[in-house]
Amino acid sequence: MIVIIIFVILTLIVMGFIAFEDYFHKEISILWLIVFFALITAFSTIYQKWNINNLLLNLGVLIFMFLILKAIMVFRRRKSQKLINQEIGLGDIIILLVFSLVFSPLNFIVFLDVTLIIGLIYYLIKRKETKKIPLAGIFALAYNTLIIVSIFKENYSIVFQDDLLNII
Repeated sequence: MIVIIIFVILTLIVMGFIAFEDYFHKEISILWLIVFFALITAFSTIYQKWNINNLLLNLGVLIFMFLILKAIMVFRRRKSQKLINQEIGLGDIIILLVFSLVFSPLNFIVFLDVTLIIGLIYYLIKRKETKKIPLAGIFALAYNTLIIVSIFKENYSIVFQDDLLNII
């Protein structure tokens, strides 16, 4: 139990650094993404079974989203141009790939919907000040919220493979 609490605390700290860096610098250190990936991998290896089907479905959702974004940008600009670091940051993509390990497909879709709506609200409020949305930071804060709720529900988890986030 103490090891799980250590995983939870370390994950909360790492997500805090990701949110801070993304909000204030609009970029995140690869170090934090590597540490986050290592935490998720270690936790899942020790305490849960890997579910390759969940991972493949989540990756399918991400590929579908990326293709839709690409199609919208081609339609909008009448030409193809690169998306990474133009429309969406590399850090955002990497953190989404790590989150595809964390959630069941249903949880992943709910998580994406909620965080992307928060990102849209952020953009609508701040669009005169900046065109960049700290998406990885929003993901990190939302994920921290899930972890904190799991603590109060006494689940102490950083991986949410059971549908509807193990906390409802």
